[in-house]
Amino acid sequence: WPRLTDLMPAYFPGVQSKRDALVVDIDRAMLLARMEKYFDKSISHEAMAAICSEAIETANADFDLRATRELLLARGVRPEYFVPFVFRPLDLRWIYWEPEGDLLGRKSPDLFANVNPSNQFIVSQQRPRGSWDPPQVVTSLGCLDLMDRSASFFPLYLKEEAMAGSIFDGAPTGTKPNLSKEGVKYLSTMGAAREKPLFWHILAILHSPTYRAENAGALRQDWPRVPLPKDHALFDRSLQLGWELRLLLDPEVDRPFGPAAGYPHNQMKFGPLTTVGGGQLDPARGDLALEAGWGNPGKGGIVMPGKGRVTDHGDTLDIYLSDRAHWANVPKPVWEYTLGGYQVIKKWLSYREKKILGRDLTPEEARYVTEMVRRIAAIISMGPKLDANYEACKKDGYGWPGGV
Repeated sequence: WPRLTDLMPAYFPGVQSKRDALVVDIDRAMLLARMEKYFDKSISHEAMAAICSEAIETANADFDLRATRELLLARGVRPEYFVPFVFRPLDLRWIYWEPEGDLLGRKSPDLFANVNPSNQFIVSQQRPRGSWDPPQVVTSLGCLDLMDRSASFFPLYLKEEAMAGSIFDGAPTGTKPNLSKEGVKYLSTMGAAREKPLFWHILAILHSPTYRAENAGALRQDWPRVPLPKDHALFDRSLQLGWELRLLLDPEVDRPFGPAAGYPHNQMKFGPLTTVGGGQLDPARGDLALEAGWGNPGKGGIVMPGKGRVTDHGDTLDIYLSDRAHWANVPKPVWEYTLGGYQVIKKWLSYREKKILGRDLTPEEARYVTEMVRRIAAIISMGPKLDANYEACKKDGYGWPGGV
């Protein structure tokens, strides 16, 4: 089987800010206001350090943040660098991305250059420190820590500037599919388009629970390997599964749920926000304050996970927002589901505890927890179809050049 890099040869590391408290925020308006102060020449370094210590202070002697600020003050703020940022799995935020100076720990300019609304990325990793998790899908700029400090982003398309020295011949203009010559050759045997189909097939294979179990040892040693089917009809079915996964995994894709969207009716019962003891929730009364102990502030702005509060009903759980409300009927496998080494929903909640966030949840944020529950439930429910697809694809596969 070909490795992921044999099929999609170009990939880029995620962005590492090192200064989340300064350049990353859940609220775009808060980020804009903070960076406006950072770029205000009338605010001294000392005053800026009082506003946000990470703007000026660092324990790393390799970074001179005062010199960086002076450099950037002379140049001025760049509005186009305020962009959406996938900070953790299914956790979309905002970042001020800056290519100059030491404001970011790892800039990954090639990744930034390839981000646009028409492009997507498979996020995977080579040799994870722990167990291997299936890939994520993002449209926006993403964090190196999406995969435990080693997230690699494989774009669907490549910009011309990122093509230098690649396997493609000539000097192309615009964009090109991120495909190897052998990948293009395989797709030609399937009569398929040159980029999207293979992207979605890879996703379908790598999310099969059986694939993950059977190849656990190899997945800890190198890039995942992907069986390619010979049969055209099987390939088409795999594409459909991968397309559906992409819609569920990308936090920027709105996804309806319920029978009309092809999901079991009972999934609509998962995760509704419910009051304790009945009645209506009132945001104006503080009913959306997340105060169940999911996160605690640590040193240097690090968020330490908390135990939170859960009521166990056997197969399902109630996940508490506060003493006044909980998300009801959350299936245990959904609550325990991990991506990138993170327990997805619990991680999202830990960053939004009121003493960390500094405010109550918005109604949209409270509803998003319900949406995460239903997205993950839908992904898990695809398991049998993904396993059947994987078994069929490995049974009579395409002979990859150099394979044994």
